Amino acid sequence: MEQDRKGITAGILADIAQELSDLSDWENRLNRALRMLCTAMRSGTVALAVRMPGWKAFFCPDAPDVDTLNTTLRWHYCMLSPHFPADHLCTLTGNFMEGYEPGSIISLPIIGAGHVIGLVHATTEEEDAYNIDDVSVLSIAASLIGSFLTNVRLYTEERKARKEVERAEHEAEKQAAELRTVMGSMADGIAVFDPSGPAMYMNEAGRNIFGIPLDADPGNWLNDYKRYSIETGEPIPVESSPIYHALQGETFPPTRYVVDTGHGKDASIEVNASPVKDADGNVIAVVSVFRDIEEQVSYEREREKLLEREHRIADTLQRALVSPQAAYDILGCRIATIYQPALREAEVGGDFYDIFTIPGEKLGILVGDVVGKGLNAAVSVAAARYSIRSYAYQGLTPSAVLTMVNNMFSDSHDDMVGMFAAFYAVIDVNESTITYSSGGTEPAVLCTRSGMKICEQRGRLFGIEGGFTYPEESRKLSAGDKLIVVTDGITEARKEGILFGIEGMLASIRRCCRYSPKKMAENILKSAMDYAGGSLQDDAAIVVMEYRRGS
Repeated sequence: MEQDRKGITAGILADIAQELSDLSDWENRLNRALRMLCTAMRSGTVALAVRMPGWKAFFCPDAPDVDTLNTTLRWHYCMLSPHFPADHLCTLTGNFMEGYEPGSIISLPIIGAGHVIGLVHATTEEEDAYNIDDVSVLSIAASLIGSFLTNVRLYTEERKARKEVERAEHEAEKQAAELRTVMGSMADGIAVFDPSGPAMYMNEAGRNIFGIPLDADPGNWLNDYKRYSIETGEPIPVESSPIYHALQGETFPPTRYVVDTGHGKDASIEVNASPVKDADGNVIAVVSVFRDIEEQVSYEREREKLLEREHRIADTLQRALVSPQAAYDILGCRIATIYQPALREAEVGGDFYDIFTIPGEKLGILVGDVVGKGLNAAVSVAAARYSIRSYAYQGLTPSAVLTMVNNMFSDSHDDMVGMFAAFYAVIDVNESTITYSSGGTEPAVLCTRSGMKICEQRGRLFGIEGGFTYPEESRKLSAGDKLIVVTDGITEARKEGILFGIEGMLASIRRCCRYSPKKMAENILKSAMDYAGGSLQDDAAIVVMEYRRGS
């Protein structure tokens, strides 16, 4: 009886080998082979899982819980993979495993091209259902499937490569035809030059740009055409032409200049050129694409004039808003201010400060920074500064002033008015107190006899969302106490990408805490600029106030 079963099993394995001898319709062949294999096993479910290239799983008979069995297959696959090739016959067998109901399993790796590419898996609820003969049957099937899948992969890759070659040939023919059509219809000029320089071809658009008749020879671009700078009108040597560099086999950035072709028309163009090389790397032609940029150049010139005009307006407006007065002596408070524009910025910045008295022997100190630059920033500075002033004159607390200003800016639909940061403090000289509130600014610092105190009472940026109540804080002041407020142009000074930061600012303040307000402000600015190599990347405002009343 056992001999008959072995004969049947051998026949089934032979049928499996026959089924896997044909590479076509490989997934269905694997399914049929799996069903044959299932009949060779005495009981249970046989499963096959492979990576071709994604995860594919086959079951016979159909598994009642496919997800659970699939998870088991993935787990066994991960367990078997590391053991190959040291022990390519590594087998997971047993009557039960942790997390499983009692039963029997066999899992063997499928090897393809020297790698574990999948596994065959037999499982049954019966205990001690499998023996060494079952392992042998499953091992032979795994070997047949591994060889089959290796051939499938090679066959698939070969077909893919053949189709890719055919597609590339078809695409090349298609592109050549399209190129001939496109070159003749493009709005940009196109010229093809032979290695010695003369133009072999120029499309109609290119001839129109230069005023060259259709029946005229385009000529030798390098020697016959004269080039001039768009900005200065100075002659440009042939060595600065992209076509010259392309003829040498080099790349060169697109270049703009005025060309005089000798056909009675000067053209402002932007030129690009690329070499065409043979298999040995020799330049056999150069293709140049050029476009008429006369309108663009005119627009840029007009835009530059408008920007210069806007800059003058913004600069004038900012000078009116940021007081040139550098020192104040008001209500027993000595104040020094500095405004330092960023040297690398051509546009006007948005930093500002304001010093003003409030009824009741109070002094207001405002320091802010508007997001953006130019005319819009200057308008925002004006709106922010005078809005805060107007609420401050009503005797409102700093918290109330900033809360109302934020609501107003957040509800505004004026595109000229953007977001900003601000620190606002009120000094009551009768009570010898300072009350402050802020949003989005660097922390202010109080220098007192007992040391430095950081004013961390900070809220959100203004103009983003209304309904936010800005917190405030009050402190007692003594004679000699100093308040230092800076914008982020100081803390964001950088060297090799590293910021000066809050720590750099505090270190600078610590070194000059006993200086006069003017000297102190100058030292803070100098520390930041020295750190950044002599110039700031953003505008900066500094206000230093020394309280001189009190005991």
